[in-house]
Amino acid sequence: MLYGFRADVENLNSHNEAELRRQFEERQQETEHVYELLENKIQLLQEESRLAKNEAARMAALVEAEKECNLELSEKLKGVTKEREDAPGDRAKPDQYTEALAQRDRRIEELSQSLASQEKLVEQLSQEKQQLLHLLEEPTSMEVQTNT
Repeated sequence: MLYGFRADVENLNSHNEAELRRQFEERQQETEHVYELLENKIQLLQEESRLAKNEAARMAALVEAEKECNLELSEKLKGVTKEREDAPGDRAKPDQYTEALAQRDRRIEELSQSLASQEKLVEQLSQEKQQLLHLLEEPTSMEVQTNT
C-alpha cells in the first residue's frame, strides 16, 4: 500500500511538474511575442521620428527660402516706392499707359470692323463674278444649240 501511495504521489508530482513546465513555456512564448511586438513598435516609431525630422528640416528650408524671397520682394518694393517718390512725373504714367491701351483697343476694334466689311465686299464681288461668268457661258451654250 505504501508503494501504491508513493507511486501515486510520484505520478501526481510528475504530472504537476509537467503542467508547471507547460505553463512556464506558454508564458515564455507570450513574453517573447510581446517583446517582438514592442521591438516592431519601437522600430516603427523610430522610422516615423526620422521621417518627421526630415519633413521638419524640409519645411524649415522652405520657410527660409520663402523668407528670403519675401525679404527680396520687400526690398524691391521699397526701391520702387522710393523711385516713385523721387520722380513725381512717373505718377501720371499709369494713366498714360491706360489711355494708350484704350486707344490701341479702339484702333484694333476699328480695324477688325474694317476687315469684316472688306471680307463682305470680297464675298459680294466673288458672287457677282460667278454670276457674270455664268451669264457669259449661257449665250455660248445657246449659240451651240442654235447651230445644231
